[in-house]
Amino acid sequence: MEGAIRELWEEAGIHAEKEDLTLIHSIRQRERFVDTYINRQNVSKDDLKLQAEEVVDAKLVTFDELLDLWKQGIVVPKSRFLLYKDRIREFINPPS
Repeated sequence: MEGAIRELWEEAGIHAEKEDLTLIHSIRQRERFVDTYINRQNVSKDDLKLQAEEVVDAKLVTFDELLDLWKQGIVVPKSRFLLYKDRIREFINPPS
């Protein structure tokens, strides 16, 4: 989790604490684990400080817009997104 917090800050300029992140997926790939976290914060695109060497672009979207981007092949990683898209939807719109 410390790595996720560090990367969020270094690559996007977003500060988060451990309690701010929710693990939505974990997978082992060859010799490593890939953990995917989700975070909810009030930020604007102007708040983002993108690290040019790591981040090509950023866009704030609704969940439906995210799905459309995935269908267009724009969301990376394309294959893993299917594994956790329902967790993202539940995080954004928790069941009543």
